[in-house]
Amino acid sequence: MLIRWQKHKSGGRRYSRETTRVRAILVEGVRVDGKSRQRHIAYIGSFVAETLDVEARRDFWKAANERLSIHVNDDDRGKIEAALARRVPPPTAVEEAEWQRQADESLQRLSKSIGRPLSK
Repeated sequence: MLIRWQKHKSGGRRYSRETTRVRAILVEGVRVDGKSRQRHIAYIGSFVAETLDVEARRDFWKAANERLSIHVNDDDRGKIEAALARRVPPPTAVEEAEWQRQADESLQRLSKSIGRPLSK
């Protein structure tokens, strides 16, 4: 099994401009009529190439871990995760803590502005 990366230009409905979305797809090599082909196993995750920040990496790895646990055995998982990490580095513990701190501050500011506590 290996990871195939695909680039896709999105029209920008969600963003104000055209963006490039990069997808990670899990494939395996097979032979069909003596020719080498790649067989699609599973979609792993995607991200917008222009905005690969901590939150985007965090969301990518959350989805990737869920899908890898379903489709990949423990023997191959390390190799697949290493291939993903070369393109999308997993967030560090420090980055995760900083992201959570900023999210908590935003939630507190929003809670003050509407005059009631919000639940997470």
